[in-house]
Amino acid sequence: MKALPVDFENRMKNLLGDEFSSYKASLEEEPVRSFRINTDKISLEDFNKINIFNTEKIPYSPTGFYFDYEKIGNHPYHHAGMIYVQEPGAMAPAECLTIGEDWLCLDMCSAPGGKSTQLRNKLGENGILVSNEIIPSRCKILTSNVERLGLKNVITTCMDSERIARLYPKTFDFIMVDAPCSGEGMFRKEQIAIDEWSKENVEKCATRQKEILENASRCLKNGGYIVYATCTFSLEENEMLIDEFLSNHPEFELLRVNEEVEKNTSDGIFFDVCKCENITFTRRVYPHKNKGEGQFMALLHNTDPEAQSKFSKNSKSSNVKIEKSVFEFLDGVLTTYDKACVKMNNDTPIYFNGDFDTTNAVVNPTASIIPSAAPITAPPTTNFNNLYKLAPIITGIAKKKVNSAAISLDVPINIAPRIVAPDLEVPGIKESTWNIPIIAAVLKVKSFNVVIFESLSLFLFSTIINNIPYIISINATVNGLYKY
Repeated sequence: MKALPVDFENRMKNLLGDEFSSYKASLEEEPVRSFRINTDKISLEDFNKINIFNTEKIPYSPTGFYFDYEKIGNHPYHHAGMIYVQEPGAMAPAECLTIGEDWLCLDMCSAPGGKSTQLRNKLGENGILVSNEIIPSRCKILTSNVERLGLKNVITTCMDSERIARLYPKTFDFIMVDAPCSGEGMFRKEQIAIDEWSKENVEKCATRQKEILENASRCLKNGGYIVYATCTFSLEENEMLIDEFLSNHPEFELLRVNEEVEKNTSDGIFFDVCKCENITFTRRVYPHKNKGEGQFMALLHNTDPEAQSKFSKNSKSSNVKIEKSVFEFLDGVLTTYDKACVKMNNDTPIYFNGDFDTTNAVVNPTASIIPSAAPITAPPTTNFNNLYKLAPIITGIAKKKVNSAAISLDVPINIAPRIVAPDLEVPGIKESTWNIPIIAAVLKVKSFNVVIFESLSLFLFSTIINNIPYIISINATVNGLYKY
């Protein structure tokens, strides 16, 4: 192993005291390896019947296993999306609290997708996950992992945290902030992280993390939860940052994490000028104590009692003037439509299909974008609970146009499958903010859920209007992925 930077050694000696020698010795050991079962593809019970690995359960992760299989990334189980290779400490943040099955969740810094795929496994049929990554190359890796694991109800985006906060204020029930950091916890696993470390880098990371966490708080519903996580040990990026955030946001409180995570991790560190009496509620993973690489996590709760309802269901549509660009977009993608079906939900334009019965409907995506001539005078109130009735069948010239359009989509994307590296890649600060939109993929859809239709509308229209990246991945039952 490479020699540690002198400044880093001195900082860790002050942080760990007598434990420093044990910590330093642990860096000479082999990194701990682990994987997680993708329960969207196979149940834990069924996996145990075919488990051929020499595995040990990770105590705080119901679907996580330690393993000693050398080339698991080449194993058919990995290729099939049944497992996700993920460092054990990286599994802990998503286990800090019990995720509601119908929550609308955001993973703000999500590539390569370890925590995102873990969160998606915790959501039910009505839960939605938005996975965001600012760096386009990493966003492609994220999307390929979502596709490999066959996850549904996932939307991947590529934008910075400020733009997300501006577009979707008070939107999400839960937000994971796995913030880019100085990577001190990865020194054993990724020795290039040693070369990139400096006190200046730590300071730059802390500044960026404050901005990301601040923007995350703007996206959170009243009553919602944030898990802030890093893979570093520095106080500036961890406890000091959380303490400052809580001082600036009295509506937030620091909570204890779930019992198993607390039992198998170490207390956060109380420092001299700390204002938060409960700062030890934060958790740390050390390679010499907790069987994993370095990790920090904090569970934050917005205590404002005026919690927002799912998808702003209780928000009244206003008579706000609809931007001309909305209709220009619809003119370009629809053969015919009724302008009365376009309504405003808060500041977001939403297109409601005039043909589909929103009290008990399963949306046929073709029917949903080609409404009948019969106008509607008010936006329907969608009931998302009993979705059984099929949308009307399209006939005549409209059906012919639909079939013609479908033929043009029957060209597979010419991209080789990607095998993605395990989670917690080497952190860095050199990439610049991406400003060029990604071209949307188009799915040949067999079925589509109305919950996703409304959620998709929220994101799609906002991306078009604001000239930001399209949605890359959506929930659908598909025959395959096709080029637009």
